[in-house]
Amino acid sequence: MIRPILITALLPVLLTACAAVGVATQPTKEYVIDQVVDLPENGIAPVSFRVGPIEVIEVRVRNMPTAKDIAEDTRKTDHSRPKPVVTARNHGTELAMVNLAAVLEDANGVALFSCERIKAQELFPGMSDDWNTCFLESMRTADWPRVKRFHVRLKARVRETAPAAVPAAGRAE
Repeated sequence: MIRPILITALLPVLLTACAAVGVATQPTKEYVIDQVVDLPENGIAPVSFRVGPIEVIEVRVRNMPTAKDIAEDTRKTDHSRPKPVVTARNHGTELAMVNLAAVLEDANGVALFSCERIKAQELFPGMSDDWNTCFLESMRTADWPRVKRFHVRLKARVRETAPAAVPAAGRAE
């Protein structure tokens, strides 16, 4: 008996609050970038993949195992913790919420290492930001020489803004 009364009393308040912050009136648009880049030996690849207001401007790998690390891994049991990093820019006027995934692949597209940012990251209008996509993930150091490509997947949700009203033609203002 109490539940229907609470629902009836709270529903108008919740709907009003949602409308006030734009939840009900501001739809979002989703943009997806899914690209593969040949990874240079230095681990840094400037790119320009743009969809809507979002552009991936660089992919890189931090904390790569060195030739010495690979040579000292004689039993092929050591693990490395490379950090794939994606740098993106928001050319739009609205906040973008970005989800990222990075896969390090061999020359045939076989995944050797992958990770993703589960929690959406904020990308403010007119700003660039970069994110490590991995934290605790590791890969066998012996597999590192096979890494040739960086596969980036970015999904951004951007709130759509209503277009400005255009006066009707021929009307004097």
